[in-house]
Amino acid sequence: MVVHHVAKPTDLAKLEPKPEWAIAMVNRRRKGLVLCTPCHTEAHAGKPSRTITGQSLESDVR
Repeated sequence: MVVHHVAKPTDLAKLEPKPEWAIAMVNRRRKGLVLCTPCHTEAHAGKPSRTITGQSLESDVR
């Protein structure tokens, strides 16, 4: 698991089309989002994202 971080939430507004991870960050009002390593790599490469399951990672962290 890797945290994808943006400097400013307004940077997400510039992305078109908006990937699912960007929409999730906007909806959660967060500058960081925990992603699996392949999805994090795709986010930095600007490739289409995989579907976010919405499954909580909280139980995996404890």
